[in-house]
Amino acid sequence: MSISEPAAAPGSAPFLAEQWRARAMSGGWLHPDDWHGAAVSAMVRAVIDDEGLAEASAELGAERASRGVGLTEGLDDLAALFSVASRPAPPFHIVKAFSEAWVDVSTAAILARGATDSLTGLRTSDYLEARLVEVYSAQRATGIPASESHTMIVVSGDRLTGWKRVLRSCAIARIVSEVLSSGETNVILRSGTIVSIVGAASALEHSIRIRHRLLVVDDAEEVTVELRELPDDYESAVLALVDL
Repeated sequence: MSISEPAAAPGSAPFLAEQWRARAMSGGWLHPDDWHGAAVSAMVRAVIDDEGLAEASAELGAERASRGVGLTEGLDDLAALFSVASRPAPPFHIVKAFSEAWVDVSTAAILARGATDSLTGLRTSDYLEARLVEVYSAQRATGIPASESHTMIVVSGDRLTGWKRVLRSCAIARIVSEVLSSGETNVILRSGTIVSIVGAASALEHSIRIRHRLLVVDDAEEVTVELRELPDDYESAVLALVDL
C-alpha cells in the first residue's frame, strides 16, 4: 500500500511554491523540468519573510538565465509569484535586480562563445544580440522606449564576392570603428552588413561622418548608410536582423 505525501500547509513555503509552479505551468512555462531550483526556494522564503527580496530576485534572474529562460518569460513568472502570494506587482527594485542578474549571466554566456570576426575585428551577431538584451532590459527597467534611447546605423552594399568583398568590408569596418569609437556597439553580420547600436541623440551626426568617409573607399558606390529605429521589443529586434 502506497502512502501519499501530506499536502503542504497553506501559508508555508512549500505551499506557496506549489501555487507558483501551478501558475507558471498554466501560463505556458516553456521549461517545465527546469522550473524549480535553489533560487526558487530562496525567492519563496524571501516573499514569506518579506526580507532579502532584491538579493533573492537577483539569484532567481541569474538561475533563469543560466537555464536559457528568456527575460520576458522570467519576469512574467516573477510577477506570477507575487500574484499567488496576494501581493502587489513586483516593485521596480525587485524587477531591476532580476533583470540585471539575468543580463549579466546571458551576456557572459554569449561572449564566451567567441564572437569576433577574424578579418574585420568587429563583433558578430551573437554579440549584437547580447547588446540588445541590455538595451531592452533598460527599456523595461526605466520605461524609456529603446527606440528613443538608441538607434541602429546599418551600413550595407551590393553583394560583392571574393577579395573585393573582403577588402571593402575591412575598409568599411575600419571607418565605422574609427567614427564610432566611444563605446558604441559595432558588429558585422554574415551578409557583410555592418550594424552599430548608438545613442539616438548622436546617430544622425555619426551616420553623416561615416557617409563622408566612405567617399574615398574603392567599390563603395553602392554602399548605403541608413538609420533604423529599434523595434518595440527584443524578439522583434532579433528578427529584424535576419533581413539585414
